[in-house]
Amino acid sequence: MPRQAVKSIRFLIVLALVSAGLVSWDGDSRNGDRPLDVYLKRVCYPSGDRLRLSDVIQSSGANGYSLDYDSILLPHTAGRLAVLRPQAVREALKTVFSGPLVLVGRDMLVIPTESVAAGGELFYTALLDFIAGEIPHPAERIEVQFENDSMLAAARPDNPIFAMGNAVMRDGLKTGPVRITLSEGSTGNADSIGVVLHVFVAAAVPSAAIPAGGRFQAGDLEARETDLVGCDSDLLLFERADGAYTARSYLAANEPISLRKISRALFVRAGDRVAITFVRKNVTVDLRGRALSSGSLEETVAVKPDQSGRRFTARVTGEREVLIELE
Repeated sequence: MPRQAVKSIRFLIVLALVSAGLVSWDGDSRNGDRPLDVYLKRVCYPSGDRLRLSDVIQSSGANGYSLDYDSILLPHTAGRLAVLRPQAVREALKTVFSGPLVLVGRDMLVIPTESVAAGGELFYTALLDFIAGEIPHPAERIEVQFENDSMLAAARPDNPIFAMGNAVMRDGLKTGPVRITLSEGSTGNADSIGVVLHVFVAAAVPSAAIPAGGRFQAGDLEARETDLVGCDSDLLLFERADGAYTARSYLAANEPISLRKISRALFVRAGDRVAITFVRKNVTVDLRGRALSSGSLEETVAVKPDQSGRRFTARVTGEREVLIELE
């Protein structure tokens, strides 16, 4: 089979896996055009802060690549169980490989061998599976801290049924102290364990301090991994930051932004006189008109051009400026 045809077939296979959510692809190449195929293992059992690559992935030398080290520093706190999403694993692998990565697999479950009771791996795997289902994206990493270390060493049933009690909600995610009830389906016996759910997200932080009343946009922000435990309000998440904002109070540089401290910066308000730009292919027409609704940068608003009875939906592009793209 011609080499080009092989490349095309491989690309289509990767594209299908990406569409199905089984592959996470980082195409930013600094080490050649060919990506390293990484097949994540379902469960790993580290005995310390560092993790052997053979514990994480099925192959560390695919496509002729060899990694610089045989272990990585795991984003994980000693003595805790953890759920690592593919993005967190990719960032760890980037410490030993600088080229593009194709990650095949879903959540990786981390069960420290020095912490859990011998033979209890099935129970803790099931527990982490349950917690991962209760705390979806945008959580990039979840760490489960038990009320005391002896609870991890206790014997547990292999096939429990779990239920989670009430928990603090931050950015739509359960976090903080919570009790998890477990029952054995065959006997009906029930018990509960107390845990603290440390949920890590990519919070948006300003690269420079912003005074009260100051405006800023998504381009002024950076991502910082943040534990939602201890946060007293929802945070502005990096992936959800868009448009422009006004600081209601002082925002420190490199500190997560509480949603209580910001508001959307309105670039167009209902009733404003606005500049309307119509674009169709290579033709541009500029008109004046009136806004019928309010919106921030990149949001859509209703407008009506002067001398016209028709309403249009327009995208806010600047201060009292909107754009209408016609097909």
